[in-house]
Amino acid sequence: MNIQKSEKLADDLASSLKNRSFSGSQRNRLSVSCFDVVHEHHRSILLLAAHHLYGSVFTLARPIYEAFVQGMWLRLCATEDQMRKVIDGERSPHLQSLVSAIEKKEKDWGFVLAAIETKHGPVFNSFVHTGMAQIARRNTQNHIESNYDTKEVGYIIGFADALAILAGLQIAIIAGDSALSVELDQKARQYY
Repeated sequence: MNIQKSEKLADDLASSLKNRSFSGSQRNRLSVSCFDVVHEHHRSILLLAAHHLYGSVFTLARPIYEAFVQGMWLRLCATEDQMRKVIDGERSPHLQSLVSAIEKKEKDWGFVLAAIETKHGPVFNSFVHTGMAQIARRNTQNHIESNYDTKEVGYIIGFADALAILAGLQIAIIAGDSALSVELDQKARQYY
């Protein structure tokens, strides 16, 4: 687990994406806003990990993933009516419906997102809703205290790093910056 490396990544992404211009269409503004949430959750995960608040680190794994999926769905799939409903504060379709819609539109992206949901969805829910995955990591032989495996913490940080890069890639695509898109795509490939 190398939090400093991840913090540098967050700084580099912020620097690369700062002042990017893109068409101010409703679709772009909504999706880029979601990708910006991904970056905020990424920074929050790193801050929490630096302070050994691992329960909250694990809890944010689900929202960072959901923010990325929502951004992808808004960018690629949402109809005008669906975007209007999001703006009006109505709940988006269920996460699995969003992933399915993305998969129909962009098979590769959909495949990756569906694989994440299938593999990690139940445990993400358990962390968010204080299920057994969260409860079990509060117990040691003699005490109730934080007891998270450092490899697991490193995995969640790597997961957040990857989503932050992919969110940056999406912003670069929306901004029409092909050089940054290629750079971030190559960086993302280091994570899978």
